[in-house]
Amino acid sequence: MTRTRFLLGLSAGALATLLVPLAVTSCADTGGGDGVTPPPTPMPDAQADTSPLDGGCDAADPTCVDEIIPCSAVEWCPVETGVDNLYALTKVWGASKNDVWAVGAGATVIHWDGAKWTRTPVPPALPNPLEIRNTFLSIWGSGPNDVWIASTSSTIYRNTGSGWVHQRPPLDEYQERPVQAIWGDGPNRVRIGVRAFSFDRIIDDQHWILNGNQLTTSTNGELEWQPEEGTAWIFGYYGTPDNLWLTADNRYNNDWQRAYVQNGRRLGDGGMEWTESEVYALVNLHAIWGSSADDIWAVGDQGAMRRLRAGQKEWEVIPPVTNESLHAIWGTSATNIWVAGENGTILHYDGNTWTPQRAAFPPGKKRPNLTGIWGSGPDDVWIVGGHVALHSGELPGGVK
Repeated sequence: MTRTRFLLGLSAGALATLLVPLAVTSCADTGGGDGVTPPPTPMPDAQADTSPLDGGCDAADPTCVDEIIPCSAVEWCPVETGVDNLYALTKVWGASKNDVWAVGAGATVIHWDGAKWTRTPVPPALPNPLEIRNTFLSIWGSGPNDVWIASTSSTIYRNTGSGWVHQRPPLDEYQERPVQAIWGDGPNRVRIGVRAFSFDRIIDDQHWILNGNQLTTSTNGELEWQPEEGTAWIFGYYGTPDNLWLTADNRYNNDWQRAYVQNGRRLGDGGMEWTESEVYALVNLHAIWGSSADDIWAVGDQGAMRRLRAGQKEWEVIPPVTNESLHAIWGTSATNIWVAGENGTILHYDGNTWTPQRAAFPPGKKRPNLTGIWGSGPDDVWIVGGHVALHSGELPGGVK
């Protein structure tokens, strides 16, 4: 068993960025933020608003949208969310076409019921009675009545169909960590990835202080969290209970390992054995996804793309399609994949070629940084970022 050195905790300044509203530039007009939204309507014909608060931009800025584009002319259309334009959406996940959740800054949690987005309340993270304003960074669910969201290790919530319930923190308050990745394979079988923390373990009658970067749930009358060894700050998961992949940043342990990918194999005792997988990248890989265990993609900064297929021992270096940083990847098959990233970047893969796709962003505003993708199928896909929720496919009322 490898012994790892103790890592310092996250600085107070870094944690503070997760505990306050996230100010962002935006590319869609919003309602009053009261959590009740009208039926979905296309938004590209809105008048340009160049106020700084609403994400206005200089026409000379290459990231500024300088034309009115109808939804009918592009693949992606913004749908009204009711999210205040100060808050960015970060991730999206759904159980079905009419049951989709998106999360973001300012404790934003919104739900799509097939006709509209509605904001849902999140109670205080007891014992602190104050309203939380955290930025939720991750979301995952095993089904419509088992959805998990997280900001930090002390602000993890679960919804089993009766509203959001704060979960017991897996770490003490002195080791609070941001949670950027949640994954699981069923109710009560959840795994979170965080920046490294320390934990105690007795091995061969000796007391060890080890580094951990994952916590998994187990049930013994009530939900309990178990630590797993590791040093890298985990960004995302993909795989099955017996063959799981993660992408992470290990520079806090080795300053040159910004791109860090591991493969976990299930052991006979139920634990996981993790093996590093070389991806030949010097930048962060923020997201990982596969159409199957035999075809896996990872994407990240500066347009980095890597691919691993059956029979390959090393990841392919895919020639860059863009220089923009990529933050999310999702698809329905090996020949139907989307990637999203900064400055409104959306790419689609048809099995042979990556092609840029366009969205009907409102004019006079900057293109948003897109950070989450999920869909129920090829004709129903959501991308979120900024306070924009983009949709590809037909919505009620003929809205694309």
